[in-house]
Amino acid sequence: DIVVGSPIIGRDNSQLLDIIGMFVNTLPLRAKINQENTFNEFLQNIKTMCLDSFEHQSYPVDALINDLKIPRDNSRNPLFDVLFTYQNNGLKELILGDIKSTYYLPDTKISKFDLSIEIVPEKDILNLNFEYSTNLFNEDFMQNLSNHYIRILKIITENQDTKISNIDMLFIEEKNRIVNGFN
Repeated sequence: DIVVGSPIIGRDNSQLLDIIGMFVNTLPLRAKINQENTFNEFLQNIKTMCLDSFEHQSYPVDALINDLKIPRDNSRNPLFDVLFTYQNNGLKELILGDIKSTYYLPDTKISKFDLSIEIVPEKDILNLNFEYSTNLFNEDFMQNLSNHYIRILKIITENQDTKISNIDMLFIEEKNRIVNGFN
C-alpha cells in the first residue's frame, strides 16, 4: 500500500488558458500492490486509479490535508514521501517571436521530498533524474536504486504478463552475495 505524489497541470478551467503562470497541483496517488497480479494487471489498475484521480485534480492538495486533519510537519509532506513526474512533452523550447527560451534547471541543493523521480523523453530515449534527501540516502544507494529500477523496467518490457512476485530486481551477483556471501 503506497502513496506517491504526481504533479498535474492545473489548467482544467477554460478561464485559465490565456493567463501566464504556473498552475500545478500535486495528486496523491494511492496504490495497493497485489503480488499475485501480473505487471499488466497492476498497470491497468494504476491507469484506472490515475484516470479516476484526474477527475479531482482541481481539489487543492492543501485543502485535502486540512480536510483529512493530518498534522503538519514542515520537514516533510504529510501525504507522501516520493514524487513521480513524467514530463510527457519533454523539455521543449518556447519561442515568442524573436525571443527563444531554454529551460534552466537550477541546482538548489535542496530536495523537496525524500525522493523525486523524473522521467523526461528526449528523441528515442528516456532520461531518468533522481532528486533525494542526502539525510536519508547516499550516492551509492541511489546508484543501486537506479540500477534496480532499470532492471525492473527491462524485465517488465520483456514480459508484461510476469507476476509481480516474480520480478527480481537483484542482479545475479547481488543475489549470490546476499544468499551465499552474507550467510
